[in-house]
Amino acid sequence: MKRFECLYPLMLRDFVAEQLGVSKKRAKALIDAKRVFVNKQVVWIATHELRRGDRVEVMEDQAVVFDPRLILFENEEVIGVNKPAGMVVNESKDSLEEHVRRFYHDMNLRALHRLDKDTSGVVLFGRHRGVYEFYKKEWEKVVEKYYLAICQGEIPFRQKRLRDYLEDKLAVMDVVRLVSADHYTLIGVRLHTGRKHQIRIQMAKIGFPLVGDRLYGPKKIDKREIRLASQQYLHAYEIRGKLPSGGEFRVIAPLPEEMKAFMKRHALLEDEVWETETWFEEKEEKEKIP
Repeated sequence: MKRFECLYPLMLRDFVAEQLGVSKKRAKALIDAKRVFVNKQVVWIATHELRRGDRVEVMEDQAVVFDPRLILFENEEVIGVNKPAGMVVNESKDSLEEHVRRFYHDMNLRALHRLDKDTSGVVLFGRHRGVYEFYKKEWEKVVEKYYLAICQGEIPFRQKRLRDYLEDKLAVMDVVRLVSADHYTLIGVRLHTGRKHQIRIQMAKIGFPLVGDRLYGPKKIDKREIRLASQQYLHAYEIRGKLPSGGEFRVIAPLPEEMKAFMKRHALLEDEVWETETWFEEKEEKEKIP
């Protein structure tokens, strides 16, 4: 995080470009990515007019590279990869999908689902078209996804099923409080539907936005530690289910070091966190999802 003080009125885009020694296009990209704070508040309008004395903080993007050690699991049907935050899943030449294809020298490999760019964790790939078509049809019936996330605030409930309509589609997920300390809560999440930004939106809606979420979280962030977060602290921890052939798979992704360090600093790291089988009570397991 680089910090600057504005000495005379200037447009934010021009100020960032001048201070970092980059093009205005690059400065705008940083602002668009919500990596620029003015007086501790996220500002994403490039034409925002700074005033003398305004304090500007800029978090530059860190280079994200593909490492074969990110591959967690593979068989003849699927490959499980631990996506780092800061990398898109597909539709880009630098996407995780393209890196995996180049590593295996196989352009038929295809991501079976997506994670947000700044969410880390397991992404599953199909090794041939038949696998992709199977999961396209059966995904929500045969696959279970579990996430770990850190929220701002200490959640009062032990377990809750959240239901909302996002873009006119039903969004359902189970949330369990794993550990609370220092005004933060580590939660476990089981998704029943896969709506865009679902966890981030639903947690913000009940008043517990995720640490590092600059889109749905509070606009002014007083704690520098949170402003320094390079991602929203949301990690696709485990994915398991049935294979097209009839077998089963289970893939678990280690937490990113930054998120793990935050958990250690705030006493959120306990043994019970890692066993997803113990997260939810049986009554939630039996409730039907329409």
